[in-house]
Amino acid sequence: MRLLNQAVTRVTDITTKPQELCETCALSKSVRSVNRELAERVTKRLGRVHTDFWGPFATPTLGGLKYMLTFTDDYTRKSWIYLIKTRTELYEKFRE
Repeated sequence: MRLLNQAVTRVTDITTKPQELCETCALSKSVRSVNRELAERVTKRLGRVHTDFWGPFATPTLGGLKYMLTFTDDYTRKSWIYLIKTRTELYEKFRE
């Protein structure tokens, strides 16, 4: 930077340090803390159930189903997968 400052004319002194740290610089250099503790496991079947809703998929199944609803039991790790045609069927399958 000093050599650049000497080689270029009509440029303010770029060798000085900035007066204060800008917010963008502080955020880009900060490190996110990660929670390394394991979640407490449940002790019985269906004590905690994880669910996810996927779709719409670009290529539907042969029956025209475009969405997937999954349930996973935290204790047994058993999963149930439901394929559905429209988003409006989500509530019905969830209740089932």
